[in-house]
Amino acid sequence: MKLRPKYHFTPKSNWMNDPNGLCYHNGLFHLYYQYNPFGICWGCMHWGHATSKDMINWNHEDIALKYDNEYDKDGCFSGSAIEKDGKLHIFYTGVKYHKIKYNEYNIPVQDDPNGFTPCQIHAISEDGGYTFKKILPPVIEIDTRYMHDVHVRDPKVFKTKNGFYRIVLGNTENYKNGSLIFYKSNDLNTWEFEGKWESNEFGWGWECPDFFEIDNNDVLVFSPMGAGSKEYPNISMYLLGKMDFNNFNFNIANKGLIDDSLEIYAPQTFNYYDDKQNKERRIIIGWIRMIKPFDDNEFCGMMTIPRECFVENNVFKTYPVKEFENERKGALNDFNNTKNLYDIEFKIKDNFDITLFADSSKKGLYLNYDKNNSLLTIDRKDVKYNGMSGLEKIEIKAKSGDDVRIISDISVVEIFINRGEKTSSFTVSPLGDNIFINKNELNNLNIYSI
Repeated sequence: MKLRPKYHFTPKSNWMNDPNGLCYHNGLFHLYYQYNPFGICWGCMHWGHATSKDMINWNHEDIALKYDNEYDKDGCFSGSAIEKDGKLHIFYTGVKYHKIKYNEYNIPVQDDPNGFTPCQIHAISEDGGYTFKKILPPVIEIDTRYMHDVHVRDPKVFKTKNGFYRIVLGNTENYKNGSLIFYKSNDLNTWEFEGKWESNEFGWGWECPDFFEIDNNDVLVFSPMGAGSKEYPNISMYLLGKMDFNNFNFNIANKGLIDDSLEIYAPQTFNYYDDKQNKERRIIIGWIRMIKPFDDNEFCGMMTIPRECFVENNVFKTYPVKEFENERKGALNDFNNTKNLYDIEFKIKDNFDITLFADSSKKGLYLNYDKNNSLLTIDRKDVKYNGMSGLEKIEIKAKSGDDVRIISDISVVEIFINRGEKTSSFTVSPLGDNIFINKNELNNLNIYSI
């Protein structure tokens, strides 16, 4: 069964993970991503590339970044992008392995998970983001006064209100605590250490940090290793508060998961000015993890639908961009032949049961709401596959009157409570394409075909 989603970006073939270099440049949205062109597993990291005019429909482009020098000879790891003087600048982590081995797919990987040397490399595109010229030597090499000699990576670059540039890097403090390292620059070329913030609350090391401001709130979106449970140690979180850049201390006002299913990892945001809406928009895309591909499918990994970021009632929320509503084709009337392509909206009224991705025996993905305990349970035991990386059963606090949105896209579902106060997004191995739902149990129910 071919299970490639229609709206969740996937590579043409092979392995994909972290979104990289998200930006709006020269009239196009650019999605770069970690990509292995040689196999269906992680390894041989390049930057794949896709472009879009609307963030929903993507065009595959040629590989944008390959490893080709002594500093990144074994991989171009994650990074970010920024525009300056009409040119697109990217910063990424290049790695060289101390010793390699070949995995079961005959792909070269590091023999020791801690056996590589990273550095942060600057590259510039003068053709609109399709090819890049690397500036060597690296702008930031290992400096053990400030950083770990292995687990420092994933530079996120941004321009401050004061006019200078910052890079934030994820780091570990001797495999015990996570930390952020900040560098600053006036020209993107010369960088100096600015400060560090460390915490013992969120695992032993931090990946893919993304630091930005929304409505006078500082937000850190990051993927802390070891912050979850023993079974699911590596998760994605947000911290909301205020960073004191004099003392480099983050005063946390709230915190939460990016996604309650634990299946999203390494999300990245970008900011751009939307002329049509006449406002700045902060957009986030995350990688929906797959350990291995669906049977008889040639891709592994997918991206979330782009979501808009906002803060409401001291909660960091993410919700599908408005552009996605243009894909609605009208009311879905046949619940027995849905092709698993639909967009559902309703308000919780009382206890309810919904089954999605179902066969004729009503087995599928189960959603149950218990009003007495204010608990929404999502059970995917019948539609899981052994490539899943997150929870089999997800429990989310919700109350009568809360709004719910469910987007189904062939083999993936994204569920939003209260416009993104809680989200749960994960891959699905469908048993069928039937929906079993009692309309009388729900308020303001709308089901659209997409």
